[in-house]
Amino acid sequence: MPLMDLSVVIGFRDWGAKRLKLAVSSVQASFGPLNGEVILVDYGSANPSIASEISELFQLTLVQVTDAPVWSRSRALNAGFALATGDLYISTDADMLFAPNTLETVYRWWRASGKSAMFLQCRDLPESVTIEDLSSQHLDWEYLESVSSLRPRWGVGGMMAISRSAFRQMRGLDERMTTYGREDMDFALRARRMGLRMVWVEDKTARIYHMWHPPTAIALKNDVSATDSVNVNRKIYSSDATISRNRTVWRHSEEGPLPIVSILFSDEFNTNRELIQMLRLQTVSSFEILLPENLAGDLDTSLDSRIRLCHVDDGRLASLIASCRGRYVLPLSGVKFIARDYLEKMLDQLGGMKRLVIAGGAHGSRLESGVPPCDAKRKLRGCMFERDLFAEIVRIFEDEGSPSQESFLSVIEKNGLEYSTANEAHFIEGDVIAHNQDDESFSEGIVESGLFWPFLVANDAEISVRVDGDNIPLLDGVFLDGDLTISTVSIDGKNIKSDSLLRNASVEDLLTLLSYGCKFRRSELKNNVQVEPILGEGWAIEALGRVMENIHWTPHSAIFAEGRLADEADSAMGSDCFTSRIQRKYDGFQEDLTIILTRNQKESDLVFSSLRRSVRLVVLGKTQGVVN
Repeated sequence: MPLMDLSVVIGFRDWGAKRLKLAVSSVQASFGPLNGEVILVDYGSANPSIASEISELFQLTLVQVTDAPVWSRSRALNAGFALATGDLYISTDADMLFAPNTLETVYRWWRASGKSAMFLQCRDLPESVTIEDLSSQHLDWEYLESVSSLRPRWGVGGMMAISRSAFRQMRGLDERMTTYGREDMDFALRARRMGLRMVWVEDKTARIYHMWHPPTAIALKNDVSATDSVNVNRKIYSSDATISRNRTVWRHSEEGPLPIVSILFSDEFNTNRELIQMLRLQTVSSFEILLPENLAGDLDTSLDSRIRLCHVDDGRLASLIASCRGRYVLPLSGVKFIARDYLEKMLDQLGGMKRLVIAGGAHGSRLESGVPPCDAKRKLRGCMFERDLFAEIVRIFEDEGSPSQESFLSVIEKNGLEYSTANEAHFIEGDVIAHNQDDESFSEGIVESGLFWPFLVANDAEISVRVDGDNIPLLDGVFLDGDLTISTVSIDGKNIKSDSLLRNASVEDLLTLLSYGCKFRRSELKNNVQVEPILGEGWAIEALGRVMENIHWTPHSAIFAEGRLADEADSAMGSDCFTSRIQRKYDGFQEDLTIILTRNQKESDLVFSSLRRSVRLVVLGKTQGVVN
């Protein structure tokens, strides 16, 4: 049960202390008699002491995220709400002033509005009202009202309020969005798609004011990476119609978040245990597997905490659905194999008015000869439903008797329910496998497609994977059936990337990788040689890109020399030059290179002639070549 009436989260990065103090103190004063908490999230500030001092002064909950290479308002807010204990979640910014009793009014409106999301229109203060003015005197709210201008409702980020349960179902703000822009509008749109009413609080006792500062857009105008991020945000906002986000990775989730999908086995489980392993290897990890107690047999449920045994009254599916915690339900009766990205592809199609998605099947145009077609819509096998919709359909049919697959579809079409088709969500039916078990063309078509890797592969195929993720160093010393090579890259002594290759992996190895929070992707081998080599010059070029992020001039060339040669480079040019030491450790070996950045042709010639025997690679503008 929530401990507070409301939780307010303020996320920021490199923000001034005076403005932050004003924002925090105004929020606390706006609670009135309510029990409220303020959670301050410092997302990667260069000086973390500011947030520490303010949180101690105002007795706040402080979240400090130090490993944040880029600013993301979505991630910052999610990190705060992961610790929230309120019944109502409220997000705002570090440049907002809340008039007294504002949040008391917002909370009262929310209680009276039913199932809704609340927004408060912001008033912009002019540049003439400085932070020094606001900090040096008692706030005159009537004066601020008179000089402020009402901001149009094209954005909703000034203040958003939503219930704890709705936030959990939506799985927070979309963490793919970085920098600024569209993350608030995207969240509001998803709330509306989920069925919440959009309510703007129009009450004289509820006011928020934006403290003036130079527009963020101007500061980001010449930042190419920030511009790219804004464009990505726009694309997500305009094209992704799903409600629940952060499906593959949720960096800042609360402990034990609700699953997105509840997967139901109502029969045939004793003959389909391999499917459990396929589910555990899905690219989407936020799911639960529900099994009737009488079908579990001797299954060891301790293998995975997501497997739950449920009591089913008189064999009725409705009692199993009542135990579901996911927003969506996936019944898997009659399915033998599913692709590793099956859940991801299905969830991509759910959103808006779509409450049901039908799998395109593994037997359509994506597979070649020998694979028979599958009419998934007719049989409704492997289809994903919104939980309430599925419960209602099951209730109707269990009251009337056992339904046919055709009657399921007729009810859906009769009631005008919209559904979508996930053409890239592939599965194989159990009866198709049985019918084609001696058909060589069928088997070859399945294997060659690669859709059901690592389960349906050639007998002599080697399962090799490239492993990604911040937790790769944790794998050092972990027992694995396969052969693991870990490569760690550092710049000037600071680790920037860990990469690894796992060859001859077993399915259990892949499950171990996931348990350590590591993602993996298939690594192709040709003639027993890796197509994407872990060795080579690629790591050095990538390290150069990271080095370039920290300089504000365009080099004439980048010269890579073996060893630690900063002093030699300085001597060659007769002055200090820009150097950076990069290092890679892999499989017991260590490789050291020095990057020398030159400003003109003369410097390039001096360094190259002096260090020629040590030079491995030279990058000139956009052209690179290996120097013999």
